[in-house]
Amino acid sequence: LRRRPELRQLEHELVWIQADVNTIRAAMLPSLQIGAEIGSFAGAIGHLLRPASLLHNLLAGIAAPVLDGGRLRARDEQAVARQTELVHQYRQALLVALREVDDALSAMRWLGEQAQHQAEALGQAREALRLGQVRYRAGSVDHATVLDAQRVLLATLLADEAVRLARYQAAVRLIKALGTGA
Repeated sequence: LRRRPELRQLEHELVWIQADVNTIRAAMLPSLQIGAEIGSFAGAIGHLLRPASLLHNLLAGIAAPVLDGGRLRARDEQAVARQTELVHQYRQALLVALREVDDALSAMRWLGEQAQHQAEALGQAREALRLGQVRYRAGSVDHATVLDAQRVLLATLLADEAVRLARYQAAVRLIKALGTGA
């Protein structure tokens, strides 16, 4: 079932939305950024290590998420809602996939039984035709009996082919349900 395209698509979307939730939540955390320009590296380090600079950077790192927290919180709630929706869609798609596999397996089992019954009926129809031809040659039955046995045999052959076709179609449905076909 993991090969089914709709399930794979939903799994990928769930991975992406989880990454989005993690990114949003990381953005909500305070951060301290230290930067320096090329050419004045030593001066920048000295400037950054001053207590006022450290306090300014620390307060800026804390204040940015707090001041922007409403927008980030809304994005987080939206991402979590989308994640919940995707989980629901995934469960629904999985239930549909399981039902399709179960239906296809049931059809395969039932049609297998039908094929056995048809094989028995075909053997009996062939035997009835053989006996009808023997009796006709012996003169104990008329030609209508042979023709009737041929008609029954042809009808049985057609029914056998119909069951065979249905089995092939059920096999294709099973392959599709398992996600291994087109």
